[in-house]
Amino acid sequence: MTIHNDRRRLLPAAALVAVFGGFAGYRWAPWRELPRDAWDAITSAAAAGDYGAVWGRFDPASQSRMAPKLRAFAPDPGLSDRERFCRLCEARPDVRGQFLPGPVIDVRESGDWARVRLARPDPMDRSPVPEPTSAVTLARHGSRWCLSYGAGPPE
Repeated sequence: MTIHNDRRRLLPAAALVAVFGGFAGYRWAPWRELPRDAWDAITSAAAAGDYGAVWGRFDPASQSRMAPKLRAFAPDPGLSDRERFCRLCEARPDVRGQFLPGPVIDVRESGDWARVRLARPDPMDRSPVPEPTSAVTLARHGSRWCLSYGAGPPE
């Protein structure tokens, strides 16, 4: 009977921890992806030439922001934005190069945003002296980290 009584006390204690932990902003979610793992998945897909998978790793808001430029690049109405993105990556080495693997210097998370700093210049930087490092912004969408385009993390 002692075990049964211990279980009765454990359930309310666990409920209190869950409720107050949630109000305090703590989230225990071991199934969630880490930003570095997300970046590794994105770069692996790009290295394999699977630009459709890279497109799938953009958050929906970024896909919407990219759509007008993609439609201007490939105006064929029979193409999806995913197919346009794939064509853009295949045609432009500078665009494709943004998603290729590079040494990660650090990852900084702030709420639903993360910044991955890479030890390589940004392939899109056309200045005569490019910065030696570049950064990628990720936004949490559901339980995954996704690429974010056109909107920086909140100040």
